[in-house]
Amino acid sequence: MRRAVALLLLQCGLCGSWALEETRDTAAQTNSLDQVLAKVDQLKVILDNAMRRVERLEKENKALVTTVMVRETEMDKLKKNAALMARVSACERNIKKLQTENTDLKTNLDQLTKENTAQGAKLTTLETRLAASETEVDTLHIQNTAQTGQLTDLETRLTASEKEVEELKTERITLRARVAECEKNIEKLQTENTALDTRVTASEGKVEELKTENAALDTRLTTSETKVEELKSENTAQDAELTTMGSRLTTNEKLVNDLQADNTALDTRLATSERKVEELKIETTDRPKVAFSAGLTNAGFIGPFNGENTLVYSKVFTNSGNAYDITTGIFSAPVKGIYFFRYTAMGMRTSNKMGVYLTKNGQRVFGNVQDNYFGSHEYLSGGVVLQLERGDRVEMRLPQNWGLYDDEFNHNIFSGFLLFSNAS
Repeated sequence: MRRAVALLLLQCGLCGSWALEETRDTAAQTNSLDQVLAKVDQLKVILDNAMRRVERLEKENKALVTTVMVRETEMDKLKKNAALMARVSACERNIKKLQTENTDLKTNLDQLTKENTAQGAKLTTLETRLAASETEVDTLHIQNTAQTGQLTDLETRLTASEKEVEELKTERITLRARVAECEKNIEKLQTENTALDTRVTASEGKVEELKTENAALDTRLTTSETKVEELKSENTAQDAELTTMGSRLTTNEKLVNDLQADNTALDTRLATSERKVEELKIETTDRPKVAFSAGLTNAGFIGPFNGENTLVYSKVFTNSGNAYDITTGIFSAPVKGIYFFRYTAMGMRTSNKMGVYLTKNGQRVFGNVQDNYFGSHEYLSGGVVLQLERGDRVEMRLPQNWGLYDDEFNHNIFSGFLLFSNAS
């Protein structure tokens, strides 16, 4: 950060001098000395204004620079001694480099422009360094006592560096004397004046931007200091969480391996299931579609009769395959297989038994009966799964002296369908 501030001051202060140094290296042809002198005077005014702005900014930023330097010093002292010495040595080398780079001000100006462009990236890097410093503060705090003496020496060396910067400013005054040489570089000065004005304006704008960024940086530094203490308390919990997460990661890795093995088995099972599905599709396509459902009648009371009678369910709802005969009430199996049959029955005659039998080829399979003592709606229902050969007959029968009741509400229903064919 100190290097960035120093470079900013040198940029603003030496902007005009660098432009004059650039003009020194080119061979100029004099066409209008009066115009050049007027332009030089104008440049002097611009340079003086820039210098005054720089001085004002130096005063305004003095406190901020001091604060930033103190903050960086406090953070830097937490670094390893080798890193501190390297940074100080680098700072000294940079100062010496600036002294030697006065002979090539145009190159330095281009480099400084690039560095100004990269200030945003440097600020981002500084934010990263601040975030990293927050995690290192607790560890480096122990080294503070041992580094106190070294920091004093470093402050002395930094003061010497600042004196060298002042010497550079003095050299800048000397460079002004070289303005006279611009008379020999008239042609290049005329072509580069516009670019110089633009670059001076850009430099002034960058100064304002850096001033704003420095204020924001100071605020963020203050915020970071408050977060350091919070992170100290969080580090202990985070260490425990990391240990726990390591254990969980090991467990998860084991689970992943188990799941991979399970997936292999599932792939095999899926392939087998898909093969079976295809087989079932073929079987389903070839299987006969047999299903029926029918209501008894709308006539009201049925029975009682003097003998057992086959019930003819005359209101057909479904008769897929036409295996149910609406005229006889008999279901005839079209293929060998397993069939399911279901019925509902209702009676409402007082003191009259109500119920039905289900028969297969004339043989009773089951029968249900219910006494009705009060003449209310009495219901029965049942179902059975039968294995039938092709041509076997199934029917519902009403026993002797029993009675039922049916109307448009379909209280009595006989249904059946094929579960699967070719049963063994």
